[in-house]
Amino acid sequence: MSEIGKRGSSRRKGDEYQDLTALRLALEAYIERKHFEMYLEYEESGNLDDIVLFQGSDIFAHQVKYAVNSLENYEMVDFLNPDSPVSIKKFAASWQFLKQRFPDRRLTVCLCSNRGLDSTLFDIVNPDGTFKQEVIEDRKRGNAKKLRSDLASASGLNADSFAEFLADFQFVLRQPTLAELEQYIRTVLLDKELGLSDDAIFLDLKDAIKNNAIFSREAITSQSIDSLLERVQSKLLIPQVFPVNQDHFVEQKSLSEQLDKVLPHVNGGYLIVTGLPGSGKSTSLTMYFDALSSSTYEVFRYYCFVGVNDNAQRMRVQAESLRANLLSEFHRRYPDVLKRRFDYSERNFLECLATLAKFFVDHGRRFIILLDGLDHAERLQPEIRETVISALPSDVPEGVTIVVGTQELHKWPYFLKRARECPDSHIKMSLFSEAETRDYLENKRGISGLSHADIVEIYKRCEGLPLYLRYAAEILISSESLAEAIASLTPASGGDIRNYYGLLWDEFERVGMGEAKHLCAALCCIAVHPQKFWMRSIGP
Repeated sequence: MSEIGKRGSSRRKGDEYQDLTALRLALEAYIERKHFEMYLEYEESGNLDDIVLFQGSDIFAHQVKYAVNSLENYEMVDFLNPDSPVSIKKFAASWQFLKQRFPDRRLTVCLCSNRGLDSTLFDIVNPDGTFKQEVIEDRKRGNAKKLRSDLASASGLNADSFAEFLADFQFVLRQPTLAELEQYIRTVLLDKELGLSDDAIFLDLKDAIKNNAIFSREAITSQSIDSLLERVQSKLLIPQVFPVNQDHFVEQKSLSEQLDKVLPHVNGGYLIVTGLPGSGKSTSLTMYFDALSSSTYEVFRYYCFVGVNDNAQRMRVQAESLRANLLSEFHRRYPDVLKRRFDYSERNFLECLATLAKFFVDHGRRFIILLDGLDHAERLQPEIRETVISALPSDVPEGVTIVVGTQELHKWPYFLKRARECPDSHIKMSLFSEAETRDYLENKRGISGLSHADIVEIYKRCEGLPLYLRYAAEILISSESLAEAIASLTPASGGDIRNYYGLLWDEFERVGMGEAKHLCAALCCIAVHPQKFWMRSIGP
């Protein structure tokens, strides 16, 4: 069906067709992960200025022409007439200019259009749009020889240059109509290949091409497309870094030894690591998997919690955020293995997981997903429609191990419960030993003058809880009397930091400062440091 529009619409549609052709070429190169530089309305290429694409040692100079009536054909007179938009003389002059400017590059001159080619020219042009070798070498006879001779005369080139020009020329005709081209970009390149189905993304890309053609002399590159697409999708991407003070870190050897023993045997499933609040799960798992660098394993990670001052806390526990961040990292590391780079759907997450798992198995390797802080997602389930828990696959493909670090959940999903109840896939986090307590206080915090009895008493009061021990160290460091500081330490109460917090609140109530409890809660909610708050309140 022809696209016949009103008079005067050809130029307007021609500009749009040129923009969409440029977008198609850019996206195809981007999807193929080819380095490219594309210039629109290029001022340094003569009449071949519509789209000039640099790829490695190749240059593709496209002149784009649009026909409102797509049934139109180019005839010989269109190329011979010096005033025609597709005059062979204009093409030849620009080709010569580019050859002189870029003598070491392979140049291809393309006439790109939704028109066709008149049947009289079929005798000199191959089905792929290049000139036949016999025509280039002037070995054709009859009508083909006359057509070549007429083109040579009209080109203004000498015999050798004209033969070289013909070898570099290609007709790219019978291209999709304007509507078909737009549909191809939307459905095939954006949706199918990149996983971008949002109409706003197509319109943003189209506007970016248009603005570049009108206002910019800068090249369009894979990096510029990356930036635009990532800017659109960046609302879901958050840093996956858990802060660890390595100067204060003490390895909990019991956990490391258990992971070394269990991890090789959990292939295609979950490994659950549970522990009390403040037991050092996140810190220890982070440091363990940071050190797990081998030819066997590769680690991806996702944290549901990184700190009380994290502004992305609610986003971290959302299912879409888990999928987006893991998929983004999958594609960053393995762009040649996975497709649909910006598709963060559940279906694509599971497909990419299976594809990447097979790739690792084929190469004799495994990859690990460290998912830490699942209990934070459970707490926010009443407020968030789909949390990280709902995004977890019930079946994990061979080649993948998902390590889950969490406090005990109130309601375990059945597939996690199955792993938790199996001794071969569940590790209960141990607390600090007395030796690790000494190591932390003396070697990591630099507290001197502690006797063996002091260490035993501190260990007894802290009950091996690393977070509580950190609080205790701050008290010891700031105190003038170690004995008084140790005596002031409130027992951790069952190795659970929550019990310690409860004791603190009870103490507030006992001394008549119950309202301070609510003030502290308010300060935590607005992420204000209490000490700074009091200093501002007191004034200079």
